[in-house]
Amino acid sequence: MGKGMTVAEIQELVPTLAVTVEPVGRLQEYAGNAKEHTAEQVEQIKASMRQVGFCDPIGVWTNAEGKSEVVEGHGRLMAALELGLQSVPVIHLDGLSDEQRRFYALVHNKLTMNTGWDFDKLNSEIDSLADIDMCEFGFEDGFDAIQDLLEDDFVSLKEEADAEFYNITFTFPAETKRAVKAWLDDVGKEQAVAMIVKAAQAWG
Repeated sequence: MGKGMTVAEIQELVPTLAVTVEPVGRLQEYAGNAKEHTAEQVEQIKASMRQVGFCDPIGVWTNAEGKSEVVEGHGRLMAALELGLQSVPVIHLDGLSDEQRRFYALVHNKLTMNTGWDFDKLNSEIDSLADIDMCEFGFEDGFDAIQDLLEDDFVSLKEEADAEFYNITFTFPAETKRAVKAWLDDVGKEQAVAMIVKAAQAWG
């Protein structure tokens, strides 16, 4: 693995990151995009745009065909097309090599998944947004999932050979699969375990 850019080299790129506006017809999706965007998620992106506008420019890279190929922001482009937008804000990442832009496409999506939430602060923030239905964006389902983890009656426990650890298997109703999976994907295994332990200790 290469050492990547130096701080000075990164600094040199900063002035080039100007936001411009381009017609959506000029943008091209990257065929190798590994991030899934379900119809439900695109609806959520559209709902977010209706609340605050198009606040997050799409990162693009000029490919061999001269098209602005999306590096990050495929979901936003899909939402823009469904909303009938004629143009969108973009940031050109032409200073990246082909390998760097493919690396960034993966890392940009993954890094947000590597940490969870401070749920006390998050609950406080959500409670303060009285005029916005946060359930529309999947928040309530996630919190229902942690409550289900603590209250589910269908739990099996398996002791591991290493006495410091054990496995617990939870069984949920089929209709909660999307909500529970989304919550677990969002917070990550270690954060989920830490939250369950903390909640269970306080509960007991």
